[in-house]
Amino acid sequence: MEKKDTQKLGFQYSIRKTFPISVDTLWEFILSESGFLVWLGTIDMADFELNKSFRTEEGIEGKMTTFKPDCHFRLSWKPPHWEKPSTVELRITNSKGKASIVIHQTRLYENTQREEMKIYWKNVIDKMNIELTRG
Repeated sequence: MEKKDTQKLGFQYSIRKTFPISVDTLWEFILSESGFLVWLGTIDMADFELNKSFRTEEGIEGKMTTFKPDCHFRLSWKPPHWEKPSTVELRITNSKGKASIVIHQTRLYENTQREEMKIYWKNVIDKMNIELTRG
C-alpha cells in the first residue's frame, strides 16, 4: 500500500453531519443564496463558477477548482487575515436515504488556523441544522 504524503497538505480539519433530507435537497441548499450565507458569506452567485475567482462581502477570497454536480466541489479559501489560501472540499453523500455533508479543509498553515476553522465549521453545521430541520 502506498503511503500518502500528508506533509504537503499542512494542518487539516474535517467535519461530518447527516441530515434527514435527500441529497438533492442538501445540494440545492448548499448552492442557494441562503446556503451561501450559512457556509461562505454574501457573494454574487454569478461569481461562484468553476475556475472563476470570487470574493465575499465578508472578505473571503477563493476560486472553485473542482465541481461534480450532486457530489462535491473544491475551492481555495482565504479569509482577509490569512497570508495563504487553504483548500476546502464540500462533499454530499447518501447515507441510508439521508444526506451527509463532509467538509474537509487542508493546507492550513498552522494549528491556530485549524482551531479557527474548527470553530467556524462547527458553527456552519449548527446553522445548517437549524435551516434544514425547520418545518
